[in-house]
Amino acid sequence: MESEEVSLSTSDLEQLNEKVRRLELKLASLQAMVKKIDADAYGLCEACGSEIDIETLSSNPETIFCGQHAPQEGQSPEEPGSNPLSA
Repeated sequence: MESEEVSLSTSDLEQLNEKVRRLELKLASLQAMVKKIDADAYGLCEACGSEIDIETLSSNPETIFCGQHAPQEGQSPEEPGSNPLSA
């Protein structure tokens, strides 16, 4: 059987690479969630250890910060809004 040659533009390759990058990030996030579940730490804020509101977890199961430490709009998750541990 002959293989068909596929031609992809640079734009197509960039789009595919971006999709792969997003999927890899999603996989890493899910793997981290499983580890937290196994360690009985799922639903606890990574900044202060308090429980994350159930409504927040229901709407976004990958949430890692409580409302007090959630990143503000425009901030990355690595820079939570009022994280006293990051000062």
